[in-house]
Amino acid sequence: MNKRIKKTLKIAKEQFIAFGFNEEQMNKLLASGQRDLEQELSKLKKLLEERPANIEEINKLTHGLKGLFLNMGNHKVAEKLVDFRENSLADEDSMKALLVYLKLDKEDTI
Repeated sequence: MNKRIKKTLKIAKEQFIAFGFNEEQMNKLLASGQRDLEQELSKLKKLLEERPANIEEINKLTHGLKGLFLNMGNHKVAEKLVDFRENSLADEDSMKALLVYLKLDKEDTI
């Protein structure tokens, strides 16, 4: 599993405990969040590897991922996605940097 997803699930679990969710509720939310992150990161990886890159679709996906990471409490990754969307997604090097940052640059990450 991707390291960003693992860390995000850990953060989310701590939040859910603090909010008073019971074990069953928490497990359902974590499973759903993990599934959604894996699906969206997989889509993003494919888009970032395509040439020519579809910047509009990449922007849509990074916006959605930002929301997922925020909802699960990983504000650091969400802020980094905002930064990439606003400043960096104009060239191939910045797209590679996003792959590396999200730990999507290796086959077995998701």
